[in-house]
Amino acid sequence: WPYRLDFGSGHHRSSMLSLSERLGISFKYLSIFCVLYLFEICHQRRSDVQYATQSTNKALSCFQELQNPRNQEVEWKTIYGTSLRNIATKCPLLTWGHQAINSACMVGPFDPHVFVSIFRGRTLLFFGDSLSSMSCTNLQNDLRNAGLSTNSSGSSYRGLDPFRLRMTFGCQGFRNGILICCGWVAFSNAKLERKIANQNMFTTNNGIAVNVLDPCDLVIWNSGVHHTRSFGGFAEDLIPLINTTFTAWYNTKDKLSVPSIWWKESYAQHYSTGHWVTRRQKVCRDIGMIHNENETGIFNSVTEPLVTDFNIPIFRVYRASVPLYRAHNITGDCTHFCPGDRGPMGHDNALLLALLTNAIQENSLPPLPSERNPGSGYNTEKRWNMLMEHPTDSLIAKLDICANPYSSSKRHRWETDKYGPIPEVLEQCLKRSEKIHSSKH
Repeated sequence: WPYRLDFGSGHHRSSMLSLSERLGISFKYLSIFCVLYLFEICHQRRSDVQYATQSTNKALSCFQELQNPRNQEVEWKTIYGTSLRNIATKCPLLTWGHQAINSACMVGPFDPHVFVSIFRGRTLLFFGDSLSSMSCTNLQNDLRNAGLSTNSSGSSYRGLDPFRLRMTFGCQGFRNGILICCGWVAFSNAKLERKIANQNMFTTNNGIAVNVLDPCDLVIWNSGVHHTRSFGGFAEDLIPLINTTFTAWYNTKDKLSVPSIWWKESYAQHYSTGHWVTRRQKVCRDIGMIHNENETGIFNSVTEPLVTDFNIPIFRVYRASVPLYRAHNITGDCTHFCPGDRGPMGHDNALLLALLTNAIQENSLPPLPSERNPGSGYNTEKRWNMLMEHPTDSLIAKLDICANPYSSSKRHRWETDKYGPIPEVLEQCLKRSEKIHSSKH
């Protein structure tokens, strides 16, 4: 405080003038303080308004938020409320709770009726390994159990029946013109399997997904767990595969009709090393300590920088699956999970619905073209034909491999079963598959 009285000298050393001067200096500092204080209040109010605006725009904020694994957590319990650590049984029925920093972005239970309303008129394809196919079939099962399957996709072959049981790719139709296709076609370049198969998704007209889907449709792609030494490859082998695929998609999307694409993380594998090795282990391990050292897992840590560089949305499934070492139903198989709500798939369906809802609301997924409207039945029959039946231009006609060795060799036995004769386009694909498999052995 600049003004003071000196009582030691017996009189005021400061005159009224000096007092005024000093008070003036004091008020100057006080004024500066007040201005700064008011500026801070205004700035804070402005930030609050900005945050409120962002929170109101849930579509934009939540689509990004749900792709940030550090801003959310999933808590797993059994239906009896016990922790997974306190049980010894395999495949207990699970419940989960989703927490997010932005409470507006918390994921609720999967509602199949909301799904067919939100995703109406679109096609969803899962391309990847067996876990991706498992995710897809769990989604199909949830919709089918809710009575939303159409049992037919505008096809004389009645949906997926003659295809799905004979090969590793098949589609099923659901209410509101929705097609959901499961593709266990790994698009893998691991050296001991599928090295030359199904890698061309988007290059020129021959790309598997070119001119058979529109931008409003979605491919969810994953490739990871097959890239280990046991399969003759390494996680680093993913780099050229992903680079080539996303570059081709980026260069093609404005010239030809191609779908939107999202990347799906590889799930946690509950082996002592954190990934599959040549020898199976009898008990699946809690990999919490490994997870603490590598928050995305060995495969995702390689793929995420590439995916991010291409600005491709990521369907996050790794962190939620880390605690589920009790959710494997085959002894020694710590990769494949128990189905439905006994594994991570129930939560993943709910997360996928949240992502799709927000992506469609903010146009991260383009709108439906004009010819896909309720009056036209969402053009479902034509879409099905371009996926499954056209003899030269369909997705199946472009596949190098559409069946594993054990399934393609059984095709003649299936010709007379209850699912009817093999369609010609599938017969040709099975022959290509057998030729490639036989050339590898």
